[in-house]
Amino acid sequence: MKTLLIKLLALSSQFGLDPLRMLSSLRGLPSFARDWQAFRRSFSGKILLSPYLHDRFEEGGTTKSEYFWQDLWVARQIYAAAPKNHVDIGSRVDGFVAHVASFREIEVLDVRPITGVIPGITFRQADLMDHTSLPQGLDGEGYCDSLSCLHALEHFGLGRYGDPINPQGDCKVVCVRGQNHS
Repeated sequence: MKTLLIKLLALSSQFGLDPLRMLSSLRGLPSFARDWQAFRRSFSGKILLSPYLHDRFEEGGTTKSEYFWQDLWVARQIYAAAPKNHVDIGSRVDGFVAHVASFREIEVLDVRPITGVIPGITFRQADLMDHTSLPQGLDGEGYCDSLSCLHALEHFGLGRYGDPINPQGDCKVVCVRGQNHS
């Protein structure tokens, strides 16, 4: 029964449903209503209602995930190593890449677009499984002296991010130059 519940929770999150957050929001409804009434009595302007009912019960951030600790540890390693040119492949911009960009320039390669301009980050959209489509210079040796790819390589070739389906996608990205890994 517990396994079934875990599977249902995981499946529901894929469709934008989060039963645990819903329960937390319902739990926060009474205090929100009380606080809103108090705020409304002492505020004369127009109020746009946009409640966040679950925030009351959450911590100030998430540190329980391996992603948090991995991002922090690798960013500190890059800081200590002080490479001339650090390139990242497909890591989370809102996590690891932002950590690194806070203290140095970083170039990011990803099959997905990034439409915003972010200080400290140079972005290049590239399908790294197709070496013929790489931006000029990326296919040569000595392009960078430091490279990261955090929790991304295993997704290449799955089609999850609009990339072509290829069961050997991860191998195509890391193949040795001059070898054929079709």
